[in-house]
Amino acid sequence: MSLVFDTHIHLDLYEPEERNRMLEAAWGSGIEGVVSVSMGMDSSLVNRELALRHHGRIMPAYGHHPEQPPLDGEGLQVLCDWIRERGTEQESFAIGEVGLPYYTRKEAEEKGEAFDLSPYRRQLEDFIRLAA
Repeated sequence: MSLVFDTHIHLDLYEPEERNRMLEAAWGSGIEGVVSVSMGMDSSLVNRELALRHHGRIMPAYGHHPEQPPLDGEGLQVLCDWIRERGTEQESFAIGEVGLPYYTRKEAEEKGEAFDLSPYRRQLEDFIRLAA
């Protein structure tokens, strides 16, 4: 028998009642677990709480969604320090959602606007180092 996991869902974006219905339906249909990706610090906190409540069935992924403006140095440091602390406490988690913006960059280019990718690259590099 193979295990089935949903590898990309934003559980924190759903209202608790809807989220509970979705999870019960998933568990009832044979899905063993889900990876709930984060949009930033606030959703990382929610996803951590969900993972603690549903031990072994929800894997939290901590990060900052790339389609949002990149974090400033202090904000990125706070998030990365918090994630590092999770590792020190031997919690199971992934790094995500992280990456480079596709839609935001494409929109700017279609409007003929300059788009500075460098702060996004720096942020992604910090998450890559953290994951390593």
